[in-house]
Formats: sequence, structure tokens, C-alpha cells
Amino acid sequence: MVGDDEERTGTIGGLEIAGVGGLLVGCVVAGLLVGWFVDSVADSSPTGLLVGLAIGVLAGILGSCVQVARYLRR
Repeated sequence: MVGDDEERTGTIGGLEIAGVGGLLVGCVVAGLLVGWFVDSVADSSPTGLLVGLAIGVLAGILGSCVQVARYLRR
């Protein structure tokens, strides 16, 4: 009998894809919130928001790539 780990080697299921999407969305939202907070404290609108968005997108992309690579190595 083949175990679950051996059967799913190199594949990504629906829950894993949802997790990657959640990570990406979470990073973007977190970056926007931090940027909005910096703008409200430093009165630098919209610089903090744009920088926070850029950092959130980059963090989301890098995190998603790491997660997908981890799933594909299994």
C-alpha cells in the first residue's frame, strides 16, 4: 500500500494553492496597512502607502515562491 506522502509527491492540491494565495493577499494587505499607518503618523501621504504596497507585493511573491518550491520538493 502506498502512503499518502508517496502518492502526492511533486503535486500541489487545492488547499496548498489556497494557502499560497492567502499568503500573497495577507502580505499585500499587511504592507498597505503598515504604509497607511506610516502615512498617518508621518503625514507623508501617499509615499508610505506606495512603499508599503511595493514591499507587501515583493514579500508575497517571494513567500509564494518559497512555498511552491517546498511543495514541489515533497
